[in-house]
Amino acid sequence: MLKKFFVLLLAVVFLSFGVIPVYATPPGQEPGWWVHTTGPANPAWTNIQDDIDDRILELIDEYGVGEKGDKGDKGDPGKDGLDGKDGINGLDGKDGLDGKDGKDGLDGKDGINGLDGKDGLDGKDGKDGEDGVGVPEGGTTGQALVKKSADDFDTEWVDILTKEDLLPIIETNAMQGTQISNLNSRVSELEKSQLIFGLNIRIADTKKTMWEAFADYSVTRSQIDRYGLRVTYEEKLIEDLLNRIIELESKVSY
Repeated sequence: MLKKFFVLLLAVVFLSFGVIPVYATPPGQEPGWWVHTTGPANPAWTNIQDDIDDRILELIDEYGVGEKGDKGDKGDPGKDGLDGKDGINGLDGKDGLDGKDGKDGLDGKDGINGLDGKDGLDGKDGKDGEDGVGVPEGGTTGQALVKKSADDFDTEWVDILTKEDLLPIIETNAMQGTQISNLNSRVSELEKSQLIFGLNIRIADTKKTMWEAFADYSVTRSQIDRYGLRVTYEEKLIEDLLNRIIELESKVSY
């Protein structure tokens, strides 16, 4: 078997390297192995089928198959095959039937009622306790007992405030509440940005004072915010000017 394979291998090598180049059958020619010669403009074609067949026969005669040999020794054991995949788990068995409930036990008999115990003896009367501090004497209609200090039992009678007594306080609180509400509204308005027009009118001037009437009108709130009379005292300014004049006169005299 090995010799036959070797002969075929030589035939292939011969065809591949012994004849260059080998082509399929040209048009109009018989089937076979055709060689295309190179060189001229119109190259000739040569069929070498018979030469190849003769060469193959020579190789077969030279390296032909001999007689059948003896049976060879047993080969080494092959490698273990791959493990098979795990089988699919079987279906769970059905649950068994529930057993029957056992019978209830018999109720026990009620015990016999015990005999009533005898009444106990009456206890002796206790001694009377000492008199407590109690409520101080005095007091009249419309008064209540109140603490005078943090000391125990330090109390006195005082008049209770009636609705008439509380009425002035209630009215004062209501008036103050209104005033506080007005002040809050006023503060809220003043916190907003406003457009103010101011007017100053000079009324009179002296050497030391200047009299002006002024008024500020809020366009945002459509009302006059401030007005009044402003007096500016300029004694300090005049003194500074006089000192400057004296200083300049002294320099000019030099």
